Amino acid sequence: MTRFWKFSNIPQWEKYVLMVALVWTFSIGGSYSWNVYWEKHAEVFAAQFQARSLFSKDLVYRRWNARSGGIYVPVTPLTQPNPYLKGIPEREVTSPSGRVLTLMNPAYMVRQVHEIEKQGQGIRSHLTAINPLRPQNAPDNWEKAALEAFKQGAKEISSESYIEGKKFLRLMRPLVMEEACLNCHTRQGLHKGDTYGGISISVPFAPFAEITSTYLRRVAAGHFLLWGTGMAGILFGACRFRRSESRRIKAEEDLKHSLELSGIVLEATHDAICIINVSDYTVQRANRAFLRKIDCTDEQVFGQTCHAMTHSLCQPCGTPEAKCPIQMTLTTGESHTVEHLHSGKQGELLYEEVTAYPILDELGKITRILHVARDITERKTAEESLRQSQEKYRAIFENTGAATIIVEEDGTISMANKEFEQLSGYYREELEGKRSWKEFVAEENREKESAKQGLPVEVNACPDSYEFRFTGADDSVRDVVVRWGGIPGTGKRVASFLDITEQKRIEEALRSSESLLALAQKISHLGSWDWDIESNAFRWSDEMYRIWGVNRELFPVSYEAVFAMVHPEDREGLNRAINEALYAHKLFNMDFRLILADGRVRTVAGQGEVVFNEGGKPIRMVGTTQDITWRKETEDALRKSEEKFAKAFHASPDWIVITRAGDGKYIEVNEAFLEITGYSRDEVIGKTSTELGIWFDYRDRMLMLKLLNTNDLVRNLEVSFRIKSGELRTMLWSAEVIEYGEEACLIAVARDVTEQRYLEKELRKSQSQLFMKHEELKNLFLQMENIRQEWEQTLDFITDMFILVDNMGRIKRFNRAVENYTSVSHREIVGRDWKEFLASHGLQQNVLQPGVEIFDEAAGKWLVLTFRRYDDGAVSGDVGGVVTINDVTAIKTAAIQRGSIMDQSH
Repeated sequence: MTRFWKFSNIPQWEKYVLMVALVWTFSIGGSYSWNVYWEKHAEVFAAQFQARSLFSKDLVYRRWNARSGGIYVPVTPLTQPNPYLKGIPEREVTSPSGRVLTLMNPAYMVRQVHEIEKQGQGIRSHLTAINPLRPQNAPDNWEKAALEAFKQGAKEISSESYIEGKKFLRLMRPLVMEEACLNCHTRQGLHKGDTYGGISISVPFAPFAEITSTYLRRVAAGHFLLWGTGMAGILFGACRFRRSESRRIKAEEDLKHSLELSGIVLEATHDAICIINVSDYTVQRANRAFLRKIDCTDEQVFGQTCHAMTHSLCQPCGTPEAKCPIQMTLTTGESHTVEHLHSGKQGELLYEEVTAYPILDELGKITRILHVARDITERKTAEESLRQSQEKYRAIFENTGAATIIVEEDGTISMANKEFEQLSGYYREELEGKRSWKEFVAEENREKESAKQGLPVEVNACPDSYEFRFTGADDSVRDVVVRWGGIPGTGKRVASFLDITEQKRIEEALRSSESLLALAQKISHLGSWDWDIESNAFRWSDEMYRIWGVNRELFPVSYEAVFAMVHPEDREGLNRAINEALYAHKLFNMDFRLILADGRVRTVAGQGEVVFNEGGKPIRMVGTTQDITWRKETEDALRKSEEKFAKAFHASPDWIVITRAGDGKYIEVNEAFLEITGYSRDEVIGKTSTELGIWFDYRDRMLMLKLLNTNDLVRNLEVSFRIKSGELRTMLWSAEVIEYGEEACLIAVARDVTEQRYLEKELRKSQSQLFMKHEELKNLFLQMENIRQEWEQTLDFITDMFILVDNMGRIKRFNRAVENYTSVSHREIVGRDWKEFLASHGLQQNVLQPGVEIFDEAAGKWLVLTFRRYDDGAVSGDVGGVVTINDVTAIKTAAIQRGSIMDQSH
């Protein structure tokens, strides 16, 4: 009961803060747990994917070997004749050079590949069967269980196991007897289509676990930082509210003083202010500025309508052109500001900015309106003149016919016309006030242009004109002629640019067509060559030297030198292709690799044709070589990208779907979609979202399709979906049109933000409540500050010294009498120990004997020091003190005189 009583006495706002903190903590914890759950699933999925890929690779090797009838390889200590192929004819053959070759069947080949794979990557693969020919291929206990499952129709068996103390994913798939394998297995009584064994793949979990651990550490750090930030914000708001609540009661006592001060401010302002009764629009009160504006007295205004006083109208104002702010405030309950034409003393029209503020009664009903009018006639006249001037200036500037800008003294572009937007490739908003014109000067002209900028520009002098290279937004370089002119009375200059790029290009084309050919070869990375076979002399284009990465002056081009730079693995094929071109009259066409002097590997495509003499002898060979390294890298990158996409697609915690653009049917969905919606894959594939009834509001779907048609993509569209259970989920929907399987498809990603939106709603509600309390306390604090200033001013008029100290004895505040007595400035007193400070100024005895009258010879006064403690716990929890030093000279002198008179009388 005691605990319940204590909790029930906790203020309501503290309970609310505690609830928000708990909700925030559970939300962050739930989010982190969700990430851990899916990352562990992704780890197993990645290992399974790798194991299936390895099985597919081994199966392809076996089929290739089996369909070829086996392959012959040299006999080595590691590759001995297979004793289980003794009955096979031509198990060993001898090449014309006398080299012994042995027949390698699919099982033998795969077994050797598995050994190499185990040494390199730690992956363990095992070819096994129910009744293997080779005893070493016998299955272990796990493999036996898998083989038995294959007999029952299973297509794949996988599980997590420990091998030699390390965690592995073991996966096994069956091997089905094919016709090409019967040659070696007929004696076992097997037939085509029988399941006779399998290949087990053991993939170590260590690499995947390391990636998962790194990712989860980052996720944990991010969640902890997010939780800490949220908790800090909640605690900060709670602490501020707690401190302010303790001062609220005292601040309310000073509200009356604040109202009196507001009346003074109302009369002192130059704005015309009046208070209007909303029932009949009559003026109840007006300040002096309002009365002066209409040249009336308070008695003449009281009881008159506001529209009669300001507009000389019999009815309330309010037209589409000039809306009445009072009516707008009564409609919305909020303050409104509009511009009106009001009548002056002589009936003249004045532009005024009118604001109406609602005044509420105790029930929150608007009973009066505070009407504030500010004369803006001069400002409106100036704005209209400036607008007309700017329109004329802008029309001339925009229609000069050339790319034109106005440049400040520091080179910043202050204005740019449409032609300059086209020349630079930037929009006006990206240029004006944000970029210097020097940024568009090409690098080779920067130093020259900087020197030009340093020259003084005379206003009446002829504008400077010169050529330079202009760099645009897309890094395109243009040749331009610039002409400069000064703007009188300012430090600004006008520059106009004439694009002469096309003229330069034509001149360059006429100057040298051969250089254009070299440039074309460089751009396409295509070099040409000519080989005189009889003299072994080569003639290369410039691009050939760049492709080979050698210097024209230092590299002697010859067949031997060129062949030496070819990758060792490609030399035999290149030599064969050249010989076939020279002696078999075939076209030379081959891709091969080069090893450059710096060790880089470059892939090139060579093409050539041989010229023969009348006797059929090759005398010359001409051709081209193109650098296709980028193409090879692109193909590899594409393959890796497809692998990453597949992993990301299925491991993503957000749902991802792919539908055909033509009929909207699902062709692929990930596991997150199935888990969130509750559907199975068979229920979804081949169906449309309309058939499943996923879209809760058909208007969301129509909006999504409209955005797709307009922008070809949709980003973070918030929609509501109905899952299989009938529950509604709020999702952020993003979609884009892609090509998938050689047809147009739509890929869509949706993130579940249902819980997040609920928390945001609760947080906004909390913030609005805290903001209202904060505004209320801010007004009270302002009133307290006025009281504090009045208190300090009062103390400064007192001749006795007052010192306020904190719980550590440090001086916090004091009156002006302390400064006058010690002749020390304010900043040198604050923060010092009060006893040490007074002792340093001859008041040591007063500090040691508080309450005793002590004569100060330096000042010629009798002084009494008093120290009183006070508890400031309502504000900061500190116990401080007040030191007073009273001047009792007059009292002491009178007492001494009375004592002397008494002595004389006796």
